[in-house]
Amino acid sequence: MAIHIPHFKEKLGLLYKSGRNPKVTNAATLATEIGVVAPQIANWINGNAGMQESAIPESKLLMFCQLFALNIEDVLTDNMEHFNTLITRPYSGWKRLFDRAVPFDETNRIGISLKHRGLSYRPDENDLKGERFQLNDPFRLEIFGPPDWHVIVLVRDPGGVACWCPSQFFPDHQMPGNSTLSIPNNDNPPFIISEPTGQHWLLIVFTEKTLPSPVYQQLFDDLPLNRELAINTLEQTLNNKNVGQWLALRKAFYVVD
Repeated sequence: MAIHIPHFKEKLGLLYKSGRNPKVTNAATLATEIGVVAPQIANWINGNAGMQESAIPESKLLMFCQLFALNIEDVLTDNMEHFNTLITRPYSGWKRLFDRAVPFDETNRIGISLKHRGLSYRPDENDLKGERFQLNDPFRLEIFGPPDWHVIVLVRDPGGVACWCPSQFFPDHQMPGNSTLSIPNNDNPPFIISEPTGQHWLLIVFTEKTLPSPVYQQLFDDLPLNRELAINTLEQTLNNKNVGQWLALRKAFYVVD
């Protein structure tokens, strides 16, 4: 079965030029990433070889969306002005969450602590880089939050965004009853600070109720573009009353060699 994509050829041209996925800049690179031969892309656009014009096989649609970090409804829209605006603006999920997050304050009952062996560092009002870490420092992340709430840990470094998985040590991404979560816990070796050096941010999201399973799955995707898309989805999901109340905290730290 093929899925019709309005203005497919025009959309592809915009996507190639946008740099949204640096690996995909023409039909040949798209074919490689999506697992078909290059002439097949032309068949999809022009309706050759028995294909419907401006259509893509249903089995390839999700992969196509993931390559460019787009939702299916974005790809299928007939509104080209909306589509062009969408793909040329920077990813905004992280920025929206970051702007809504509360800066960490050591006097708050809910907070974040980075326990490590390294340089002692306290930023002043003119230096927002945060606590300083050295490469190869061991550390544990301690989170203080509402008992039994659910938590997601996002980390942005100079190379992109990663998601740390509390469920490795606690089920359902859930805060323990004593309201203190150590990642990794004391039964496991500490993390080791590694590249890249530079500015890092922790963004901790607490939710009263668990998030839908697909949100967690997307956040831990290996492809950076998909993680960016997942953060957009996370931010949108938090606006849904089904997750109850939520709170986000942010904390800066800086890695030096």
